[in-house]
Amino acid sequence: MSFLGKSGADAVFVALNHICKVVNRYHVKLDAAIDQAATDGVIGSGEATAAHSFIDAASITCEIFKLVSGNSGF
Repeated sequence: MSFLGKSGADAVFVALNHICKVVNRYHVKLDAAIDQAATDGVIGSGEATAAHSFIDAASITCEIFKLVSGNSGF
């Protein structure tokens, strides 16, 4: 591991940390809520797909920035 110094990755992870905790804790329930909203006609299938993609991308992004910030040397 090389020392990169302040790159902003650690700040991004800290800023995302609360969202990351919520998404990780409620991922399954969020998916169910999205599906139910689509079933009830509150949102369309395209919106449901986008919402599911957002939740999945948020989970992946959290893991990536956790690793990147841990590699910054701080």
